[in-house]
Amino acid sequence: MGLAPITASQLQGRASKRGKALTMTNLNGEAVVRASLGKAAAPAEAVFETAEGTWRIERVGRSEVAVLDRRGNPVARARKGEVVLPGGEILPWAQSGLPRVRYRLGDGLWVAKGRWLSRRRFSAELSGALLSRTDKSLVAGIASVLTQHAVDRRSRLVGAAGGFGASWG
Repeated sequence: MGLAPITASQLQGRASKRGKALTMTNLNGEAVVRASLGKAAAPAEAVFETAEGTWRIERVGRSEVAVLDRRGNPVARARKGEVVLPGGEILPWAQSGLPRVRYRLGDGLWVAKGRWLSRRRFSAELSGALLSRTDKSLVAGIASVLTQHAVDRRSRLVGAAGGFGASWG
């Protein structure tokens, strides 16, 4: 089943298979991004597909990953706190706010909100500036994978902290 192009500013993310598969849908329920994460993407860290192409994310250092196109050419790098696109454009990546955590890429290009204690769902809003970019599929795919990874990691940390509180309390 094909993927729809990214044309809407509201997307919904849903992970399945214990957080190892991610599908981003528009408000019409059409899939716009599909990703395999972790062991499901082995040997890569992640593989994501949009209507415009397929990319894979591979670790290149302790805290850095490269995003590669279908031919294996690097098209972006993600490292702590930023995504670097071809030509040197740097998009800041940040997690902010408590208790409603938001995940942001660029200056509001992508803003996502996880659901409280859910490792499986989040919503994202794409700005008009992102929707007008020629590389919107690449940027939205990277942001989708980064957000799911961050939501999953945060949920595990909160769950572990809750377990400690229950055993100590």
